[in-house]
Amino acid sequence: MRELQIADPAGFHKTIVAWQKKEGRHHLPWMVHEAYLRWLSEIMLQQTQVSVVVDYFARFTQSFPTVKDLAEAPETEVMRLWAGLGYYSRARNLHRAAKMVMTDFGGAFPETLEGLMKLPGVGRSTASAIGSFCFDLEEPVLDGNVKRVLSRVTAFDTAVDSTEGDKALLALAKALVKGDEPGVFNQGMMDIGALVCTRIRPKCDACPASDICRAFLAANPEDYPKKKPKLVRSDRTLKLALVEKEGKCLLVQRTSGDIWPGLWCLPELVDAPDRAPVLRIKRVLTHLNLTIEVYRTENSETLDLESKEVFWVEKTQTSATNDLPLPTPIRLIFEKLAESRLL
Repeated sequence: MRELQIADPAGFHKTIVAWQKKEGRHHLPWMVHEAYLRWLSEIMLQQTQVSVVVDYFARFTQSFPTVKDLAEAPETEVMRLWAGLGYYSRARNLHRAAKMVMTDFGGAFPETLEGLMKLPGVGRSTASAIGSFCFDLEEPVLDGNVKRVLSRVTAFDTAVDSTEGDKALLALAKALVKGDEPGVFNQGMMDIGALVCTRIRPKCDACPASDICRAFLAANPEDYPKKKPKLVRSDRTLKLALVEKEGKCLLVQRTSGDIWPGLWCLPELVDAPDRAPVLRIKRVLTHLNLTIEVYRTENSETLDLESKEVFWVEKTQTSATNDLPLPTPIRLIFEKLAESRLL
């Protein structure tokens, strides 16, 4: 694998900084120097689009305006506000990290890359983003947008999601971030990837790096970045029970090691009844094609309740599902059951 280089790294750095100041994004609510807000947004933006994060960011900052507020909040409230954003381990790590900032760092975010990476859920790229935006650290962000830009500029023929590819791109990014205003440079690289050097139909004529971009000059930018073959989604059927008693429905808290850990859900059935479900829905998760079947039952012996927290919720509360920390598919199930007068 060849070493990645750009002929004039200092010139490239200055070009990206100038472009960001003129053409980049400046309107997003987390584009400030306050570490708490930057950290919160960076965690939310992992695997999630900006358009989705904006509303969640507003709700979190309204409920938890400071890291102290977040650290002192009940986990159930954190999970409730996160519900629907997906990748729920991020929410648990968020809560743990807030507590660590308060207990281990005196309520202030650490100002070194090593210190930031001690926080749960903060990897190198996230730590580099916070460090460069808030503390002017010359550390590169290497998210998907930046990898795409660098792989096209250099016509990088190694999979960017491989260990070798990541190592080579990180070395190049470290060389390029050095200079004045490293945070502006990092933001510029991310903005170019998001607005110009897009996955399909990139706007190469608007790119400040088009004159040195090997993929553009070869007229094949959409051939990059190279990636490893995609994982095949597995199929799973989740059989859930609708158990009612005295105007209430039974919920259980999902445990770790499975989908939706920490959230509340209808209980699973040990054995499915020999009859049709009252409701069936299909959802596509990251690595899973999920079918959920709901059966009405009164026999608790058929339920998987071992070592699980249980909760009886008033049926009248299930229509206001925003008050419960539920996975999005379970919210949908309650809505459909209510619409069909099955609840």
